Amino acid sequence: MEKFPYPPEGFRDLLDIITEPMVKAKLLLTAVELCIFTNLQEPKTAVEVAEMLGLHPINTEHFLNGLCACEWLTKENGKYFNSNSAANFLVANSEFYIGDSILSLYQWIAPVMEDMIGFIKTGPSDEKQVLQPDLWAQSALSLAALQKMGRLQMIRRIISQLEDFQSFKKMLDLGCGPGLIGMAIVDAHPSMKGVLFDQEPVIKLTAQYVKKYSMEDRISLMSGNMLTEGIGSGYDLIFAGNVLGIAKDDLDAMIKKIYDAMNPGGTFISCNGVIDPDVRPSKQFVKILPNILMDFNFLLARDAVTDAAKKIGFRTVTKLCDGSRQAFDIAKK
Repeated sequence: MEKFPYPPEGFRDLLDIITEPMVKAKLLLTAVELCIFTNLQEPKTAVEVAEMLGLHPINTEHFLNGLCACEWLTKENGKYFNSNSAANFLVANSEFYIGDSILSLYQWIAPVMEDMIGFIKTGPSDEKQVLQPDLWAQSALSLAALQKMGRLQMIRRIISQLEDFQSFKKMLDLGCGPGLIGMAIVDAHPSMKGVLFDQEPVIKLTAQYVKKYSMEDRISLMSGNMLTEGIGSGYDLIFAGNVLGIAKDDLDAMIKKIYDAMNPGGTFISCNGVIDPDVRPSKQFVKILPNILMDFNFLLARDAVTDAAKKIGFRTVTKLCDGSRQAFDIAKK
């Protein structure tokens, strides 16, 4: 008589990937799109939510219960209201609202999520839509919210602690996006002026943030294609955050342009996503895989910037910080 088999451990983890993380992601995307959290700053019943937003009352209750199970909502006496996390990050009028960023990030990777088999079979599209300036502007809008969540403060702290920081008179934030990091660096200095550089559709957004934070007297804006156009000159500090990967096909030329734009003794700091082909990919690799499959792969080899900067002629190049996916390099002219 054949005995019943005993399965090895681990099968449940595979099933749970489909039955939990994917459903939770869809719950969150749907709730943000429906403005559920923005409308639950005060407790409401499922019926009240359904009537307010024009939804099916029974399924609305099921949906809200799902958000409670994810701990994004709380339910008491039949009424639903936001958890602390939802109130901080998912209510539209919050200073730290990231709802639009969540939607934008998903829209960016949606082509792969909806047809990963197609990308694996036929490769990325030849149209290179991800390089279109308007898409960069959309990305910059979502990046503004995310930069406030610690990255801006970290980079400001690292740069303001440089030994010669107080001597700087003019800096460039190359590929600035919304410009918050460049403005934060300038704000940490008593008198330094700053130039924020990016493509024209992005700079239109950057201008709004310069005005919002009343930095017009110390910040100027410059638009263009950093690969083919000038980036200005006379800089004591140039910061490039996660943009050098765009120039990875001719990184030496980009580093040379940066070198030529700097004053003698100036400091160049770059922060880039990195990949080491000889090391097993970490779990973080999964997060960027859709971008890579779309050939939106701007990761650099871990020592690419260091090697290029030394070749171009920077006096010293050192690692300021080295994490699993990010490499900070500091170079002195």
